[in-house]
Amino acid sequence: MHPLPEAIHRLRPKMAGARYPITPRGLGAVIVRVLTVGGHQPRCLINALVHYRLLAEQGLPAELVIGLEADARDHTAHAWVELDGVDVGPPPGRAGHVPLARYQ
Repeated sequence: MHPLPEAIHRLRPKMAGARYPITPRGLGAVIVRVLTVGGHQPRCLINALVHYRLLAEQGLPAELVIGLEADARDHTAHAWVELDGVDVGPPPGRAGHVPLARYQ
């Protein structure tokens, strides 16, 4: 075990400005994996809200989208995130749903 200040120092990138970029779609997959606890997956809205927030913090023009299945027989909605009109997840993403509302 190391003292906390030393552990934090070890976590810093070795080179100034070193970055490990992840695509918006890849980030969505990571979010689903991280938020799944004991086999329990949170609702799509929770995943999409986290995804939206992380993309927005990077300055990306994320939109949270709420929609229904094209042949919906009830009001069960689904949420996903889009960048410039492109579905970026989190998985399963749009999955054939028709957008009803968009939030920036």
